Amino acid sequence: MEQNKKIICGLFYVLSIILLVVFILNLIQTYMYIDSLKSNGETINFLTTINTYISSSLPYLIYSFFSYGFATIFSLIYNLLTRTQPKENTIKTEDLSSINDLKSTVSKMKKFN
Repeated sequence: MEQNKKIICGLFYVLSIILLVVFILNLIQTYMYIDSLKSNGETINFLTTINTYISSSLPYLIYSFFSYGFATIFSLIYNLLTRTQPKENTIKTEDLSSINDLKSTVSKMKKFN
């Protein structure tokens, strides 16, 4: 089961990195597109430039964050669900041996008295 968690989280982390690379490549492509529009003599205002960047590149950044967040949340939930807490009522075998040693020592002391 632990192996499945590592595989799933790893896949989402890799997907997150791939989406970040796509985001960067899309930023470069958008920059080249806007530069070609300017070189053709078209007028582009600031809002058009920002709108072009947001509509073409920003979704990949958001998908990347969601992918990374999903992997992190999945890992946390998995760890919470599979965490086992030791029971307080159970006595460990080491404790039993020390208790038996203590009992035998007490019984020897009683014999001498």
